Amino acid sequence: MFHNAYFKKEKRYGIQKDMYRVFRKNDSSILLSVDHDNQAMIRFLDRHRFHPHVLLNHREAYERSTTSAESWLSSVMDDYPEYFLSDRVEIVFKLKI
Repeated sequence: MFHNAYFKKEKRYGIQKDMYRVFRKNDSSILLSVDHDNQAMIRFLDRHRFHPHVLLNHREAYERSTTSAESWLSSVMDDYPEYFLSDRVEIVFKLKI
């Protein structure tokens, strides 16, 4: 569990429920909380959690996707591309604060 003072700001992605939440961390990186239950996407994100720049290779496909987990991830990448490019994204699953 993380303490609220650890984060500077939060942005939520999703319509009826949060699919992703982004927190700006004090160390100039972001924390991406994956809050959905799409198991295929969770496995994919887990596989690339230490090299998030790889996710940018899939951004355009996700943008056109009818799967909400993919389309919302595309929005996150659109808002924070420099963090993904420089691997300054910490990916966590179902963050509780």
